[in-house]
Amino acid sequence: MIIDPKVFIKSLEKYPLEKLYKEKENLLSEIEKCENRLDSNKENLAKAIVSSETIDNEEIIDDETYCKFYKEYVKEIDTLINTKKNQANGEIYCYLKVLVDLPEIYQAYYYLTDDYSIEEDDKVVVDFNGKETEGTVVEVDYYKKDEVPFPIERTKYIKKKIQDELDLVEIEEMINKSDVGQILYIAATSYEKGEYTKAVEYYRIAMALGSIDAICSLGYCFFYGRGVKKDYTIARYYFSIAKKYGSINATYKLGDMYMHGFGVKEDEGIALGLYIKAYEDALRERKESISDPFSYPDICFRMGYCYYEGIGGYINKNKALELFLEAEKYFKIRIAEGDNFSSDILEITEDYITQIKEELNKKEN
Repeated sequence: MIIDPKVFIKSLEKYPLEKLYKEKENLLSEIEKCENRLDSNKENLAKAIVSSETIDNEEIIDDETYCKFYKEYVKEIDTLINTKKNQANGEIYCYLKVLVDLPEIYQAYYYLTDDYSIEEDDKVVVDFNGKETEGTVVEVDYYKKDEVPFPIERTKYIKKKIQDELDLVEIEEMINKSDVGQILYIAATSYEKGEYTKAVEYYRIAMALGSIDAICSLGYCFFYGRGVKKDYTIARYYFSIAKKYGSINATYKLGDMYMHGFGVKEDEGIALGLYIKAYEDALRERKESISDPFSYPDICFRMGYCYYEGIGGYINKNKALELFLEAEKYFKIRIAEGDNFSSDILEITEDYITQIKEELNKKEN
């Protein structure tokens, strides 16, 4: 079973160095096995294509995913090993270059930290001109005492990573109560505010408690690079798991990946199949529940696009218009309820509606 690299490394934090080295050795062995299987499977796939055979390449996709995650695990273990070694000898200094989030400040400044888990693009709080100020880490480097780029005694330490703002006591209480709904609420609220690092941490906690919504949401975070580095392979992994357990959002986002070739080979046929499944599931959910699925207008938009562009070989502009109008209606409802992400797609939807109406009017005249 593959788990999130950050969740994986937390389970190893108390391991001694010799056990970490052994874990790394086991992972490198697994990577070699996966890569050997990949080479063999790709050779078989090439032979099948030449002989016009149809074969299932799901096994290849699985090995590619496993390789990707195992390599991420090794990177995390290397970081943990370096942290433990540096803490043991006390002679290595971690310098961060931090770009402070203030208007007209375009220079990065050196700060020190004892937190070796900090990476580029992490958000931190620093002392800047006597005031606590948020900033973005743009560079992380380690130096011996006689090699530091700026005098140690004149370099301030960062105050904290932004994710350290998580209320650990509150989280523990929610976990003990199995209050996944509250954890998801905090994650979603943080996401809407643009506090993506905090949102990711809460989504990971909710995922560990079995939340499918959290798994899908982590897919979004990796797909757009919000709170984590953009990675389509990891995004697809999360979306695939969430889809397996009935997530409508994950289903149509997988469709997007195939429609536009994000981390996969572009395939309009697979994309259309995923959109149709998402649309049918959304219609069924609307009939079975009082409220509409949050993703309903997104799916209507995509189905409208397919009918308009003739994806799948069938153009139906009247059906496209019907679907775009439905999408427009529910995008407006979402925006009225405080959704910050629907304004742009609403504008595109309205452009399609105007264009289709003009084309239909010309046809009638």
